[in-house]
Amino acid sequence: MFHKKPWICLLFVFSFCFFNSSQTAFSENDWIRSLKKASQPGRAMLHPTDIRQREASSRQAVHMKHSSFLLDQAYIPHIQKKDGHILLQLTQPLDASIKENLEVHGVELQEYIASNTWTAKIPAAAVHIVKNLDFVDAMGDIHPVDKFPDHALEKDFNAYSYHSDGTISILVTFHGDIPFSRVKEMLIDLSGTTDQETFITGQRALLRVPRDQLQALAESDEVSWIEDRPPPRKGHNIDAAALSKVEALQAWPYGLDGSGVAIGEWDVAEVQDDHPDFSGRVTIVETSSFHSHSTHVAGTMIGNGSGSADAKGMAPSATLYSYDFYDDVPSEMSTAVSTYGIELSNNSWGYIFGWEYNYYDDNMDVWFGNAGFGDYASESRAWDQTVINTDLIIVKSAGNDRNDNGDQSLTGHHHAGDSSTVYYCAHPPDGDYDCVGLMGAAKNIITVGAVSDSGSMLSFSSWGPVDDGRIKPDIVA
Repeated sequence: MFHKKPWICLLFVFSFCFFNSSQTAFSENDWIRSLKKASQPGRAMLHPTDIRQREASSRQAVHMKHSSFLLDQAYIPHIQKKDGHILLQLTQPLDASIKENLEVHGVELQEYIASNTWTAKIPAAAVHIVKNLDFVDAMGDIHPVDKFPDHALEKDFNAYSYHSDGTISILVTFHGDIPFSRVKEMLIDLSGTTDQETFITGQRALLRVPRDQLQALAESDEVSWIEDRPPPRKGHNIDAAALSKVEALQAWPYGLDGSGVAIGEWDVAEVQDDHPDFSGRVTIVETSSFHSHSTHVAGTMIGNGSGSADAKGMAPSATLYSYDFYDDVPSEMSTAVSTYGIELSNNSWGYIFGWEYNYYDDNMDVWFGNAGFGDYASESRAWDQTVINTDLIIVKSAGNDRNDNGDQSLTGHHHAGDSSTVYYCAHPPDGDYDCVGLMGAAKNIITVGAVSDSGSMLSFSSWGPVDDGRIKPDIVA
């Protein structure tokens, strides 16, 4: 339960916010209170500290981000249309015979949650039949509250997601069977818009809807998940790697130099393809303009050291395909595998979370909100699925946020999306722990941190753990 006093903001020439660390930047909106108070039939909620309650039950609990509960074995979901989406819990792990049996009845398993529980598309006419199958333990509804990240339920979406005209931009994941044409139909009813003509990887769409339509959107059966729009992106390569010990692999008896290996680089902009260290081994796929960060990263990977032997890269005979990072990167990586045969993807960039200095070119700190640190979100899942689909080896920087303290002295800062107002609210520093961003929190990629020449972790290099307890980065260099 939340019993928090509303914010007190005095607006004169500047905006002043008074609060302590237990308070949040937004008072709860009506739609948040409605989500939390709405009844959730068919569920027995489990308190996280009630060990006796858990031990008394021989059944497996379903764990959502916001709560844990047992599904009522007698409950029958009500499907309002021809087909609908439900929670389906099995009595045992899924195998081929169970899957085939479900498919006979028109059931399509979609996302695995845990505890032998899946989200599933099911025909309304098949609900009672499937409920009585001997391998089905329980069924349940997917409620609107299940579709939001914790920080949105606790204090609202991040400020940069909102617009001054009363609308909000959000990244929405739809169930796998929903066509994009249906999204456009829904937007008409919601008075919303999108610039997309199809889904980005992970069945996702960036939508702009009136703020008062958020609850209606969450109540739509077609919607699986709703999160903040992605923040801006920035490069991560601050200092070159010093402890890779790659020289041993380049020397006899291995003699490895990257010959025949194709690498994809996603970065701020174009790599300088006519740089003498690259000797015709760079292909520009997405044309923009040369950028020092992109070229620096490329040199770290494939530079041949012709300008300086000390600057020789890790794989000086490899080829590289240069992309920028502004589009649907997981989709581009999949295409690069099939089109250019890339085997590795390097990504020394990330979304901006927490504090960012001089973002508005006025030498002030800007607060972007820290909900993305350590979070396994739809972007993380899209990157993991890309590895599963392509066998691509994806390397991702951990980030450079650990020593970003921002405006701890409360001398004044901006909030993302509002460059004209000076705020004096306190926000925590980005580090020391739990400061790895969305893609770095993915499970199937290699997240890399930075160390000094002596092997010590550098003060800027982000580390975990991530929110579900996994250790990140995976390696350092």
